[in-house]
Amino acid sequence: MLFKRKEQPQDLSKIDKDLLLRANIAQGIKHLYFDRNRLFFPENRDYNKLNETFEHIRKNLSELKERQPRMLIFGDKGVEYEQLNDKMIDNIMEYLKFLLYLPPPNRMFIRWKKSFEIGKMKVPTLTYILFSLLDYKLPNFWLDKLDEYSNETAAIIDILGEVSDNPKIISIISKIKEKIKDINEGEKEDYKKKISEWMRLGLMI
Repeated sequence: MLFKRKEQPQDLSKIDKDLLLRANIAQGIKHLYFDRNRLFFPENRDYNKLNETFEHIRKNLSELKERQPRMLIFGDKGVEYEQLNDKMIDNIMEYLKFLLYLPPPNRMFIRWKKSFEIGKMKVPTLTYILFSLLDYKLPNFWLDKLDEYSNETAAIIDILGEVSDNPKIISIISKIKEKIKDINEGEKEDYKKKISEWMRLGLMI
């Protein structure tokens, strides 16, 4: 069953397919990241429910592909549209998996804006994700994620340094960069490519 607002008609053919695509992704971001208050760990009580939600969204996107919906794309030429295809679905699901394994959002952590609305989707900001990664105290059972978090942090810092002209952000990330060690350059570059593509798809800002 596709995610849809209660006031929308039951006949999915009457719902704008582009809007329905974004609604499904927005629901995924909300349930898998913004509303999650625990690590995505098998012993946690929400683990199975989150897994089911993740697979449910994958199924929805596969079904929607037949209707040829379009994603809003943000590039050098401004806002454009690209038709949903298998590669884009894989990118979206990899993005949702990335969010799923991040530390849960800290509701007391309000120094940086957590989200923006882009194309009817509430998406997380890179600055919020960055400082959530830096601020989160890893429990012992989650220490195997330390290297992954470090590579993600380094990738985000590089991207922010390239795209931001905010002196405050540039000053802060310069200081952070000096403290990050044991970065796998290959994995960092892989994350940079993925995150840049997610930004192009309007999935984060």
